[in-house]
Amino acid sequence: MKRAVFGICLFAAACSGDSVCGEDGSRFDADSGARYCVYEAAIVVEGGFECPAGFPIFIDAGPFGICSPDVDEEEDLPPELCRRFRLTCADDDADAGTDA
Repeated sequence: MKRAVFGICLFAAACSGDSVCGEDGSRFDADSGARYCVYEAAIVVEGGFECPAGFPIFIDAGPFGICSPDVDEEEDLPPELCRRFRLTCADDDADAGTDA
């Protein structure tokens, strides 16, 4: 499991290991300063999963489980987190035409 999470961190430059997210989680720092804990879905479905203190809201985001301090819908996650993990979020359509 540790290798899978480490792979996420290599893929996500804004992601760092952090005791706040636990041994199996990775912290994602958004441009806004907001922090999220990201987990492989396999870790989440093992049973008994609870988001860490300070990140009480769980978002099922396909191959990832995301714990958030204040966002409760995948569509409301920061655009950079959505792009990094290839999630569908509200700002994706607005950003699509800006990469000319």
